[in-house]
Amino acid sequence: MNHLDWQPRAEPKATECILVFIHWRATINANRPIDISLQASIEIETTMFDLISEFNKTVAEHNVDWVAKGFAFRDETIYPIGYDTKLLGRIFEMLTEPLLKEIADDFGFTLTTPDKQNYYPDFVLTPQNEEGNRIAVDVKSTYRKHLKRGGIAPYKFTLGSYASFLRDGRKNILYPYNQFCKHYVIGFVYDRNDEIESARPCYPLNQLKEIPEPYSNVEFFIQEKYRISDFTTGSGNTENIGTISSNSISPFTQGSGPFSKMGNDAFELYWRNYPKYTAKEKSYTDFQGFRRWVETNVIEIDSSLRDRILSYGDVVNDSRGDRK
Repeated sequence: MNHLDWQPRAEPKATECILVFIHWRATINANRPIDISLQASIEIETTMFDLISEFNKTVAEHNVDWVAKGFAFRDETIYPIGYDTKLLGRIFEMLTEPLLKEIADDFGFTLTTPDKQNYYPDFVLTPQNEEGNRIAVDVKSTYRKHLKRGGIAPYKFTLGSYASFLRDGRKNILYPYNQFCKHYVIGFVYDRNDEIESARPCYPLNQLKEIPEPYSNVEFFIQEKYRISDFTTGSGNTENIGTISSNSISPFTQGSGPFSKMGNDAFELYWRNYPKYTAKEKSYTDFQGFRRWVETNVIEIDSSLRDRILSYGDVVNDSRGDRK
């Protein structure tokens, strides 16, 4: 697919503006709904493809520049954007969508997005006549914090709520949870331009190159959600799943989280039963507490899953013993 040929779903209204992207001369409707789908090997009938590899390949083929400079209005003036995290997150979603659409078309999938805000996921890949094999993709982004003594502070992402669709299968999700066979995250990390002024002048269209970049040094990864999840929440007063933390994108690219050793079913068991932050009594808030809960829980847990969880705990305990 040629990105120059990609068109918004609907023509913008007279009051709408159009985003202009550096090196990408496509125009994208700024109010277009967002959605995402990603990675991993999946076999549907006779068609198999590795979504992580396909996404990385498609990005390379199009030499995607992830940096946007501003909003272009109908009078051919550009209003520069700042580094508002929600706005930049939306831009990354918009830039990701045509890439996923190209992949979906190549393999006979359809790409859909929620028509409601705060619904999971951002994008859904659905094979033809295969509602039970949908692929979910969420787009996440954060910025690097540079330490005064040098280096980069560890960063992490939030992976959505653990108290909604993960528990009842239907709350705030585009399709029933049991219709998804894979869940992926496309994550972006960037540097903010702290010299961007809050009051920014408009520029004529022919001065695009003179507009300061609000962010730079963009890195991205695509990985299965459970492989980058950790045992901690995204923040203390919300019910969001937290990722591993690192000052490098490599652990996210490689999927080096603890659940990568135990499996997606362990990830789902952990977060499906994780106590809500308002709960007065909490059965567990970390892996050791979770392991005790698994050992003593009266609910039926698959023996293979139980063994994987307990075996991971043994490895953790042994490594701690080695450090003594």
